[in-house]
Amino acid sequence: MKEYEYVLLNKEMSERLNIGVSTLRKWAAALEKNGYYWEKNDDGTRYYTHYDQDTLILFKSLVQEQKFNLEQAAKVIISKREGNRSSSRTGDALQEIQQESKSEIHSSSRSLTPVTNESIQSLIDYIKEQDKLNRHLLEKIEEMEKERKSDREILERMEHQLTRQENRANERDKMLMENIRSIQQLAITKQKKSLWNRLFNK
Repeated sequence: MKEYEYVLLNKEMSERLNIGVSTLRKWAAALEKNGYYWEKNDDGTRYYTHYDQDTLILFKSLVQEQKFNLEQAAKVIISKREGNRSSSRTGDALQEIQQESKSEIHSSSRSLTPVTNESIQSLIDYIKEQDKLNRHLLEKIEEMEKERKSDREILERMEHQLTRQENRANERDKMLMENIRSIQQLAITKQKKSLWNRLFNK
């Protein structure tokens, strides 16, 4: 099982992401095609952990905000995952996608004659904009990693505090029971003495 163990099914996860179930299945299939591993039950139905939810939130950002296609978004996610928080591999994946975009633009521009200075400048501006978007994406990935690390640290502190509170409660309950037993024993002793006194004072 991946990190963060709670489990969601397709309908629950699609509602959290605010997308349709069919869209979720397409995204999951694109990731799986590129090497992402999903937990599945016996009939092959995927189910999702907190880790998977974080992955799909990033995938949604790539597709809907950054306008990546499903294949490109999956490559970025897998590269990031395999790199174990290494931004260099993510950068390589983004560079590969950017290079594909440049190649597509170049192929399209070859059919335009004549090639004017204005069209060249437009191409340069487009590439610069892609570079800017890629840098923004890298920053967002690093920010998500920091937030997830911070969430884990907060959870660990809360668990530690809860354990301490439970230990204190157990100690308090133990002392309370000991006091109750002492009071009961004292009451029994006094009762025996009183009975003994009545018997011998007659």
